[in-house]
Amino acid sequence: MKKYTYIDLFAGCGGLSLGLSNAGWHGFFAIEKSPFAFETLKHNLIDKKKHFEWCNWLAVKNYDIDEILTHIKVVPRYTHLCNAIPPLFAAQVGNVLKELLAWKKN
Repeated sequence: MKKYTYIDLFAGCGGLSLGLSNAGWHGFFAIEKSPFAFETLKHNLIDKKKHFEWCNWLAVKNYDIDEILTHIKVVPRYTHLCNAIPPLFAAQVGNVLKELLAWKKN
């Protein structure tokens, strides 16, 4: 079976990551702005379940998506970007994905 790795954008408390974990996917890291939501994700999927690899160049903490774009160094090949956000934010997500894909090509 092929193994999939993903980055969870706008991760919240980790609902999408939990579902992907149950489906056999493995997380590289997650991005969430809310410190409270990220603390829940960290407790359930990082500290207890060890679901995320978490890259060594990025501290395990909450981040705003704009912050993370300045920190990106290496994303493994074949990493999928996933998010579960309301349609209201679709334009922002589209812009972030365009920047990440443009970066990945370089």
